[in-house]
Amino acid sequence: MKNRIILLALMFLIFSGTATASSINGHYKNNPIVLIKSDGKLLQPADVPGILFNGRTLVPIGMLRQLGAIVAWDPNTLSVDVKLPNNSTHTTNDEIALLKFKMKVANTYRIIYQFGAEIQSLTGYFDKTLNAIQINQLPEENLMETEYTIHALTQFCADLKEVKLPIIEEAKKYALDLSDMKDFLDEYYKALNYYSEAYTLLNGYYKTGSKKDLEDKQTALNKAGEVARMPYQYATAKYYDYYNATQK
Repeated sequence: MKNRIILLALMFLIFSGTATASSINGHYKNNPIVLIKSDGKLLQPADVPGILFNGRTLVPIGMLRQLGAIVAWDPNTLSVDVKLPNNSTHTTNDEIALLKFKMKVANTYRIIYQFGAEIQSLTGYFDKTLNAIQINQLPEENLMETEYTIHALTQFCADLKEVKLPIIEEAKKYALDLSDMKDFLDEYYKALNYYSEAYTLLNGYYKTGSKKDLEDKQTALNKAGEVARMPYQYATAKYYDYYNATQK
């Protein structure tokens, strides 16, 4: 789980625009990320960034939409039709700015829903730990791993709120309401509290063998799953809404 948390944090850093130590802009699938600019202004990738591959710079053609181009994908012929803007049909600077912002919003919802998937995976760690206790095979190590994972995800939730939620205020410039982002993260935090409660009860069961602790642990786990499921589902839907809006 430690490795999965690290990977999640790396994903978070990439979409936040933070550089890694091995490449000035980070990597995407082992390829150096290339920043794409127009007139000195940075273009925002919807999902896949520009990369350096075999000495060539590869740029997602959909990024041309930010320059006012019309990009149409034909899945039947595996072809793309690109129409560049001219004097009669063009995208205004305001429209381009809105498109870039929607890409940023889509990426934020993506991080939120993927984080929700990590939280829900905690249930598997409880199952593994309970089994370790019942067969007396490294129970303390499993308990320690579960406790660490809950703590790490709780801290990550707090960090995510601090770094990502300012986008809610930024969205007001575009008359967009993103207040549900805060609601989603608040629900995740509540779910993590239930997971923490479940851990305390599981640890109590390990020490005392109390069947009540075991039953209460399961109740807390059920509550955690129910609370985390809703924001995960809604954040996933909002990601696809904003992502699809940038592909038209």
